[in-house]
Amino acid sequence: MPALGAMLRGLRRRKRLEKVVFVSYGSFDSNSAGHIAGFAGELARRGYAVAVCARDRIASAYAHGPAPFEFFTLEDLARDPRGVIGFDGVFRPPRTVMLCWTPRNASRQAVLKVRRKFPIPYLVHLEDNEDHLTELRAAAGGEGDLDERRALLADAIGATVIAKRLLEVLPASLPAMVLEPGVDAAALSAPLGAHRRATLLRAAEAPAGATVIVYPGNIHRANLGEMAELYRAIALLRERGRELVLIKTGKDDAGIDQALGFPARQAGVLDLGLVERPFLIDLMKCADLFIQPGAPGPFNDYRLPSKLPEFLAIGRPVVLPSANLGLRLRQGIDAMLLEQGTAAEIAGQVEAILDDPALAARLSANARAFARRTFRWDRQGARLAGFLEQLWRTQP
Repeated sequence: MPALGAMLRGLRRRKRLEKVVFVSYGSFDSNSAGHIAGFAGELARRGYAVAVCARDRIASAYAHGPAPFEFFTLEDLARDPRGVIGFDGVFRPPRTVMLCWTPRNASRQAVLKVRRKFPIPYLVHLEDNEDHLTELRAAAGGEGDLDERRALLADAIGATVIAKRLLEVLPASLPAMVLEPGVDAAALSAPLGAHRRATLLRAAEAPAGATVIVYPGNIHRANLGEMAELYRAIALLRERGRELVLIKTGKDDAGIDQALGFPARQAGVLDLGLVERPFLIDLMKCADLFIQPGAPGPFNDYRLPSKLPEFLAIGRPVVLPSANLGLRLRQGIDAMLLEQGTAAEIAGQVEAILDDPALAARLSANARAFARRTFRWDRQGARLAGFLEQLWRTQP
């Protein structure tokens, strides 16, 4: 009988993992959801049955294009976990793995609720230094979830991280790999017609002839300070006589006007709020350059802002911190790097670009080339599939 048991375990290990269910902390149209959609699509193309569970409206599941996978809300998963996991008519927990997309409360609770009913193994994906974010919440009077996150990681079969430094916050014994996103470089670098650009900039109320910077992203407690420095840099450049505007999209959950002490629009910021992703892609193509504010430290060292690969792929000069992705880019060749992230430093880097057309052209070409080499969905999808198969084969 022991020999028979060993043989059966060997047969099981030679059989392929069949199903992957992504469980997201956010909405279907968030930046994180774009990464999930890319990986889910790659796994589906490799023959896995794939589903994505996220918050918000099902209609927003199309925000990142047609989905070659199934999708459900977190409410669907909570109400009928067996039905969602067995969406294809096949419910086989031993041939299924869940990928908890960050250990934040919504995704964590959803995965643990499924686990209480069915023995489905799971991985955890990290996008940020959650310990640092917990400290920020605690400083603001919020509740921490450090113990819950540690328990989640303790029972995981593996982890993926978007930035190498995040490996430091994982249990030493947990199998883990760095998993960067891909981008559709061809679509992002496709030129925007002059008439379309003029139409979009009129809609944003940008003055004709102004230098345009586009920042797509939310303002929250963790990035409020660096966003205030970005806004002050725009105001400083305008005071120096630069005809320049910053078009901002996304939510403001932290109160940027209060942090600045004056209205952001007064600084030359045109805030469009939340916009649909197809519009956002064309809007980003209207930019003359991009700025990701910030400096090295406990927030930026452990992340890879979702917008950065897209900035680079579009092929415009990029100003960004000398942290995370910035450590792999050459100063003055691939990008312009920030060491302090102050308004004065940001303004100086922008002026260097605006005053040197040859520098701007070099940065644009090298940024696009870096994105095409680095952020390939086929390559990253293959790495994820290989890691999942490796972990699955080691399960008892």
